[in-house]
Amino acid sequence: MRRFACAFFAIFAVGTSARLPAAAALSLHDCRLEHPLELTSVPARCGRLRVPEDPAQASGPAIDLSVAVMPALNRRTAAAPLFLLAGGPGQAATDLYMSLAGAFARINRDHDIVLVDQRGTGKSAPLFCIYPDDWERSGEELPVIRQATRDCLSKYGERVRFYTSSVAVLDLEHVREALGYREIDLYGSSYGTRMAELYMRRFPKTTHAVILDGVIDPQQAIGPDTPADGERALNLIVARCRAAPDCAAAYPELTPISMSCARNTGRERRRSRSRTPRAASRSRSGSTAACSPPRCAFSPTARRRRRSCRR
Repeated sequence: MRRFACAFFAIFAVGTSARLPAAAALSLHDCRLEHPLELTSVPARCGRLRVPEDPAQASGPAIDLSVAVMPALNRRTAAAPLFLLAGGPGQAATDLYMSLAGAFARINRDHDIVLVDQRGTGKSAPLFCIYPDDWERSGEELPVIRQATRDCLSKYGERVRFYTSSVAVLDLEHVREALGYREIDLYGSSYGTRMAELYMRRFPKTTHAVILDGVIDPQQAIGPDTPADGERALNLIVARCRAAPDCAAAYPELTPISMSCARNTGRERRRSRSRTPRAASRSRSGSTAACSPPRCAFSPTARRRRRSCRR
């Protein structure tokens, strides 16, 4: 069964004082964050902040937010911390950071990096929907997905109304207060840009700087346009490659995605063996994972994946 989580326009500058003089209310301890594929790990300071599940009911049921801080290497810095806001919705901030940690290394010299798994994701009261492994081969994909989604919604019931963007943005403010930061910087990519927009609209006085990477319009419904947008982006890449002699010579089989992959998806699937480094050390047998039809490959990385499918 497969589980799925449900839920540049500013320049960094040194602030006058990144932290408030009051002691932080969130206790942190030494920990290590691990890459989702167990490829690497990094040291951090971790903690859990308890907040009401329903913001209007402070004495009602509570959830724990997973928080991780990578302290700035420069211990004398007064720069505002950087809060990373993951995409999706459904991606955990800790997973995002571990996939892109190298890109933030220079920022971490003078800025604390703060990761808050948004409620419903990662280790912050995660909500998971379970879908059949073979839903793509059932011949009735949409009905299967709809029913699995209804079952998931039924499992969580009315609680899901407390796992929206407008509620989650309050969690960011609670974490800021608990860690004692006066102002914060925000980095959001994809859906994370919506969270950044919500935060700076509701808490402008504590917003120091914001980076919006791949902006999502606040009024846009995320999802319906994604396949068409992705196809257009891929076709633009294919067109640029075919127009460049060196690229066209290296990849002469390139065709627009709508003319190749669209005809070879659905029931046709190949299988390949894949292992994480840790799993490989424990056993010689790898796990089985779905691999897309080989004719859909269009990049050097995809070409390597294609060869693995043929084994």
